[in-house]
Amino acid sequence: MRHCDVQTDRTPYRTTTARSMCGDSIVGRSGVPISMWVRTEMPERGDRIDEGALTWTPSKEAMNFSDTPLLIAVDAYGDTVFNRLQIKWQLPREVEFLRTRLGTDRQPMLDELERLMAVATERVHRYLWFIGD
Repeated sequence: MRHCDVQTDRTPYRTTTARSMCGDSIVGRSGVPISMWVRTEMPERGDRIDEGALTWTPSKEAMNFSDTPLLIAVDAYGDTVFNRLQIKWQLPREVEFLRTRLGTDRQPMLDELERLMAVATERVHRYLWFIGD
């Protein structure tokens, strides 16, 4: 496993391009709300089981490849999907890390994410979707 830090460059169009020291690129728009859903089946968007009451709008500056390797890669322009094992084993650590880095205004967003994680892990064939722009 390699340790990567993230560098970001902002353009006048509020687009953020993040590039890790390992050369991985992440492109996302700052401030774009991303819907969070729990759905069944893949690869198509299956039946919607639940939808987040809040959108995913974290600060990219609060995340890094070492502590939030899954959540930093949520695509603001497309769909990002996590399966129940990722939700069960990795995302709780990332959410706990973000609780220490984000202000009180973002805690309800993390609460909603944890609620959806619980719904998604109730049974197999459920996925946590982040629906981008």
